Amino acid sequence: MLYPDFMKAYIGDLPKRPLLPLLREGLEELVPLLGRIADEKWKYRYESGKWTVASVVGHLVDSERIFPYRALRIARRDPGALPSFDEKVFAEHSNADLRTKAELIAEFEAARASTIGLFSSFTPEMLALEGDVSNYRISVDGIGYQMAGHVLHHVKILKERYGI
Repeated sequence: MLYPDFMKAYIGDLPKRPLLPLLREGLEELVPLLGRIADEKWKYRYESGKWTVASVVGHLVDSERIFPYRALRIARRDPGALPSFDEKVFAEHSNADLRTKAELIAEFEAARASTIGLFSSFTPEMLALEGDVSNYRISVDGIGYQMAGHVLHHVKILKERYGI
């Protein structure tokens, strides 16, 4: 598995287990946590300038679309370098705060189910393929583990900083 050093913050905290169960467990942990959040706290910011809970979930939905796309392009042996994305710009223009809790939770569930389906289709050879993303090298399985760790990272933030 190949990934850049800055992703150790996500991948390093993961249990040493196969990818697909970790992706499923992230879904199984996040969705009930989000469901327990009171509607009035959905627009809560723990600090001025920080995202609302809704924006955090919108960010997870965006990531759940972008990261698998990268994995798909690399797995299909597309030789082109893939661009970065600015999560702050995406969050600013996502309209997450205008959406209901139920809509965002359902969208994350659908996106993660699609991710699980995609990664289930990859052979071991495909998982080991490497590509260029925003000036770094990463393998398909590195993207998958990044995704698993990314959700856990935000679960931790929701619990610690948002008091959920």
